[in-house]
Amino acid sequence: MLFVIATVLGADLTGLFAILAAAAFAVGMALQGSLGNFASGILILTLKPFKVADWIQVEDKFGRVVEIGIFSTDVLTPGNKILIIPNSMITESVVTNYSEKGMIRLELEVTMPYEESFPKVRQVLEEALKEVSKILPEPVPEIGIVDFDSHNVQLIVRPYVLPDDFWEVTFSANKAIKKAFSAHDIKVAYSEGVEIGKIGE
Repeated sequence: MLFVIATVLGADLTGLFAILAAAAFAVGMALQGSLGNFASGILILTLKPFKVADWIQVEDKFGRVVEIGIFSTDVLTPGNKILIIPNSMITESVVTNYSEKGMIRLELEVTMPYEESFPKVRQVLEEALKEVSKILPEPVPEIGIVDFDSHNVQLIVRPYVLPDDFWEVTFSANKAIKKAFSAHDIKVAYSEGVEIGKIGE
């Protein structure tokens, strides 16, 4: 009514209408995101792809679910950080539920010098992992060569653990590997100097 009266009186409301239209568009876009997260929250709570205390991974985000809300899900990372993940991101991504699967595979990076024997190092690693009680016996840990750099041969060690034991086993396994390398005199190269040497078996 006020707009009609102002128009009759000859007021130019073109600028005001433009501002209102822009504001309405901005509010609409904001609501679109919120409504998307709300709808995704309803889906998550209905379909229950995970629950509180489950370990999940969404894209590169990994941690334990501490709260599932209508608009977002809170995840506690192994580094003790809370990630507030919009629910629409969860429903639009591939979600890995490690708790549902019952186990998680660790990715431990290890190096060995070129002149060292890989079969020997692999055996040393296998024996070291047996010293870590919370590593699951099945599936058997995977040990292999993944890359070569100017200093070392890059190895990957993949034992399986229960999700709740993720960090404890990570620390324990790395400690056991270092101890085993020291006991078997397996050396590594330092970045301060590079020597040309033989390539072992």
